[in-house]
Amino acid sequence: MEEWLKSVLNYRSYPQVKLGIRFWTTLYKLEVRTKQKLSTRRIFGYAKADIQAIKRELHAVDWYTQLGSLSAEDRWRVFRDKFETLEHKFISEKILSMKRKKPLWMTHKAHKVVCRKRQIYRKYKDTTHPAVIEASKAARREIKKAKKQFELKLAINIKEDRKLFFA
Repeated sequence: MEEWLKSVLNYRSYPQVKLGIRFWTTLYKLEVRTKQKLSTRRIFGYAKADIQAIKRELHAVDWYTQLGSLSAEDRWRVFRDKFETLEHKFISEKILSMKRKKPLWMTHKAHKVVCRKRQIYRKYKDTTHPAVIEASKAARREIKKAKKQFELKLAINIKEDRKLFFA
């Protein structure tokens, strides 16, 4: 069994007859968990850069001999390469991780309703309060609708976009 498939919740098979042809229809209800991939990006932390050392290195270079008979584009490449090496040498790098804020199947509307439910719960701190109960029902309804729409979209587009199934 594939690792993305959590469990088969319901399995039902029944016969059908259409246009005089008898065939079996099978319905599955699956529970699928999605993996959230953390994408990371490296950026320079200019706040902690050693600017004085970069200035010293740039002043130490004899630009007339380095850039003497080069074209403007080649001069720019030489300067850019030198500056990039100094950046890597004197500026520390930060790693930004960008975590997905909502699951892949969740629509914008469902996300807003869930956030609203959390906000109402934080306000009342009581699961039996009528506002919390109503917000929970609305969130549950929207989540079901979003999952159903995602599954339908997945089923329709499975022929053209197989990678979406494993996203």
